[in-house]
Amino acid sequence: MAVHASPGEPVEDTRNRVVELVGTGQGARRAPVPVDDTPVILALQLQAIDTFVEMIRLRTAVADRDRRIATLTMGLRTWRERAGIEQAEHRRDATEAREREREIISLLHQQMNMADAATAELERIRALPWWRRVRG
Repeated sequence: MAVHASPGEPVEDTRNRVVELVGTGQGARRAPVPVDDTPVILALQLQAIDTFVEMIRLRTAVADRDRRIATLTMGLRTWRERAGIEQAEHRRDATEAREREREIISLLHQQMNMADAATAELERIRALPWWRRVRG
């Protein structure tokens, strides 16, 4: 059976007819909102909507912040990798420079020894009398 409410019929009469049809055995039944409280309820609903909109805005801001943090983290990781590679290259270059320096010093020392030996040989030959120098 359907309940039809006519426009001129009071709300309380319609409610009573609905209660008769459904029964009064249900415990969780709400009383209708008095007409005096309607502006308060509307204000609370508007406040709830505003709160919901603010929550969405804040979640969007948090998501944007998380995205920026992820981007910065990736950039930081890239820069750290580059710095590590550059440090390794610098160490390798320093090692190569030390090895070249040792090689140059070693060659210089060898040349100095050869020069000292040649000087000693020249001095030995000059110490000989002139006739022995000529004969060889």
